Amino acid sequence: MTFINPAISDHQTSKTEPEIFQIWFSLLVLVVFYTSLSQGTDRCAKIDSVSGNSCGDIVVKVDLSKCNGSASQLVKIDTCENNFFTGSVIADNQVITISGKGTSWGGKTSWQEEDLKISYSSSRTEKAISKSSDSGPSVSKSRIEDDESKTENTVSMAEEKGYLTLPKMEGDGAFLVAESTGASSVQTKPSADKATAPIPSTEKKNDFSYLFSGDIRQRYESLFVQDPGAGKSDKYDQLRLRARLGVVAQPASNTLVEFRLATGSGGTATNQTYGETIKGFRNYDFKLDRAYGKLSPFEFGYLTVGRMANPFSTVGDNDMVFDADLNFDGTAIGLEYKSDKLKGYMRVGQFVLEESKDSQTNSDVKMGSIQVGGAWSSASGITVGAIASQHQFGGVKDHAALVTSDFGGNSNASSKYSNNYNVSSYGISLAYDWKFPITVYYDSVKNAEVSDENTAAIYGLKIGKLKAAGDWSLSADSREVRKDATLGIFTDGQSYGGGTNGRNLRIRGAYNFSKFISITISRFTGQKNIGSGDTPSPRDRLQADLNIKF
Repeated sequence: MTFINPAISDHQTSKTEPEIFQIWFSLLVLVVFYTSLSQGTDRCAKIDSVSGNSCGDIVVKVDLSKCNGSASQLVKIDTCENNFFTGSVIADNQVITISGKGTSWGGKTSWQEEDLKISYSSSRTEKAISKSSDSGPSVSKSRIEDDESKTENTVSMAEEKGYLTLPKMEGDGAFLVAESTGASSVQTKPSADKATAPIPSTEKKNDFSYLFSGDIRQRYESLFVQDPGAGKSDKYDQLRLRARLGVVAQPASNTLVEFRLATGSGGTATNQTYGETIKGFRNYDFKLDRAYGKLSPFEFGYLTVGRMANPFSTVGDNDMVFDADLNFDGTAIGLEYKSDKLKGYMRVGQFVLEESKDSQTNSDVKMGSIQVGGAWSSASGITVGAIASQHQFGGVKDHAALVTSDFGGNSNASSKYSNNYNVSSYGISLAYDWKFPITVYYDSVKNAEVSDENTAAIYGLKIGKLKAAGDWSLSADSREVRKDATLGIFTDGQSYGGGTNGRNLRIRGAYNFSKFISITISRFTGQKNIGSGDTPSPRDRLQADLNIKF
């Protein structure tokens, strides 16, 4: 058993390959067994269509063919206020509730089908309580059927406290709980996008909404590294853990606050390698991953301050310049426009990379960014998107390494950066909403501060999307990042060992056993040290991830 060069990775091996495969196989057997037991709990309703330009004329159809064989049925709109509506239909002895938040622009309101949410309730009582198996205050279907009187009491108690358990969200997975002071009913819904998206207010004094989310990921990883210059060839295996826990609170309809904790050392590393805290299984560190506030004084604008998720988009959600686990410290402002076929946005931000205590010089290291982007969708399901970004890293040249002694592959001399980084990025994507969604994209990067080894590019393909049980996805991307194309400490930490000065082909497949349990297999094949005068170092990485989220 051998160890890899620390400059490549900070990992250790704790088990031999046969032992790890036995453990991993056992985990998969347990997942399959669990999934087979819960196959009958999938929800049957599906959004058919939604139309209307205001609360007064909204029309929603829902496909119930998998519930009881009936065709599409119109939804009875129960409430609609501030473009947030709820409606319901009845099928298979249960109330099916549909809710959604529209976007107003130019006197018209647009409801997107993918933004609508569905929840299920027993039809044995007039009051609706979610019967999902989600964590949180809820009433199970079996309890409702066994004792109707107890169920009515439970419903009454739940409404007095203002508790409602709602459907799971996409992304990291989460559940939303609305609290009120003696309110008999609460209107709320989960986010239509990520856990950080705004949550509709209950519109009652002292009411607020909060959202819990979290996930655990166990990863088996096999790495192979050749270093011809040093005459070495290393291979090892390891098991790693990532755990995250967060809460999003909405004290007012235009205000959002998020806190999240995560394992790992921070930056682009949220993994904790098993065996690195030996001597009695010492506890892992749990660090502040996010802490920010978001103000939305207008429907089309927002201000975010604190430690936030990356506020900038990339075509195909690629991680060539910024790793997916990276969070930003500073301030971001966004303006957005959205209609039925067109959406556009502009975002600007100022972020602190290192604060200097030297008052005599302007030696703080900062990043200033601006981005414009948009997408146009046709009635046939084709969407064309484009994004242009500029990221100016100031104070980098002649500065010491920003992360210990790691320059992330960038040019350096005498333990200092050799260049500044003024990075421009231009990306385009083409998506087709077929039975299996298909997206192709291309993104290019250039650093205007240097004239050599200053470009990067990635192109990729995605098929499928993970939302419900049984969903799958496949993706592939190829990238080449030259030595000084961008600041190396922020790039994806998996491809060719992270940083810059490398190329890589990544192939990935994923499958949803349920909305909360999935498996992802990834293969990375690439080379480090591809610059002029360097000796290329081949890299090969295989990952198998078991993801459990709530």
